[in-house]
Amino acid sequence: SILYPGASVSFIPTEAFKGMQGNALNYLKLRFGYGSSAGFPTPFNTRDVLTLGARNFIDSNGNVISGNTVSNTLGNRNLKAERIGELELGMDFRLFNRLNFNVSLYEKTTEDLITQQTLDSSTGFTSTFVNIGEIRSQGVEVDYDLDIIKDQGNGLRFNVAGNFTTNETIVTD
Repeated sequence: SILYPGASVSFIPTEAFKGMQGNALNYLKLRFGYGSSAGFPTPFNTRDVLTLGARNFIDSNGNVISGNTVSNTLGNRNLKAERIGELELGMDFRLFNRLNFNVSLYEKTTEDLITQQTLDSSTGFTSTFVNIGEIRSQGVEVDYDLDIIKDQGNGLRFNVAGNFTTNETIVTD
């Protein structure tokens, strides 16, 4: 059981200060948020696995022979969940009642990464899963849309939309 704290707050200056809103700037919203989550290991990564093959072989008399197979992966009972936390700062605004922008900056950190580690085959296993490392991702997201032709009562509307995103991930530990 893990607690996932998170909170967000937003402020709309164009509603709070009516003098800000005009022909050019129609809407402005500022956002800030923090959220967390986790990535849990599968049970098969935390325990050694024995697989029963009910129909492994059939002998020359037609008898079905079952068998067992041990996984090559050593289970790690101390494996923990990956912890993920993300901060985001954003702004949404509308200009001239035609152009909308949503801009977000974020930083996401993942700790206790679940990583497969190679083992010497003399152990009887070829790999195990361990918690090791930390990565940080930083990025920018921009969404926009532009109403080129607005509905003037004839049902015709033409809108162009797009987005831009960039992300940089760095191993910090």
